[in-house]
Amino acid sequence: MGRWLVTPLQNEDRAAWAALFRGYLDFYEVSASAEKLDTVWAWLHAADHELNGIVVRRSAGDERVGLAHYRPFPRPLHGTVGCYLDDLFVEPGSRGTGAVDALLTRLREIAAANGWDTVRWITRSGNAQARSTYERLAQRTDLITYDMAPSTVTGARPPAPGPRRPGTGEPADRRLTTTTHIAIDVNSDTHQRKLAVIWRGRRLW
Repeated sequence: MGRWLVTPLQNEDRAAWAALFRGYLDFYEVSASAEKLDTVWAWLHAADHELNGIVVRRSAGDERVGLAHYRPFPRPLHGTVGCYLDDLFVEPGSRGTGAVDALLTRLREIAAANGWDTVRWITRSGNAQARSTYERLAQRTDLITYDMAPSTVTGARPPAPGPRRPGTGEPADRRLTTTTHIAIDVNSDTHQRKLAVIWRGRRLW
């Protein structure tokens, strides 16, 4: 299969990475908008973002033919951290040449260097060519993946109305109603001030 060179993503990889990532998105029939590519590229180069990337080529002077996006993920069940392989893609003309093996081997090395205890990824059940490689290098699990779309909180109820005055249906505390107004009367002769509370047009006190 020959030797392959796997390196971290660099700024000069932008054009080749974009072409490979579009191929990956096309394979999974997902839109490849310029905005999406800009967002993911920014994640890959942000010091405070967990996503990382590597690319593979024959030698330093050759074009990149594959990519992998990965990140650490906590494993509370085991009290450890693993490496999650989000995206893996090799251009069709380089499949079966060892490029995928080189990417996965490098990920094993990265995981070991960081103390991560596994490298995990998912693929489509019908992705036969890729699965033949994966099952040669890794152990297939019996885990089933679920996706659940986010939604608004269900079952929320409006606040319950406050207590009512017996026989009237009016709020027990008129001060809590939105139709309550407070007015100040000023005696023009004595300049004394009196507080008045008006509820639904009626002076209460």
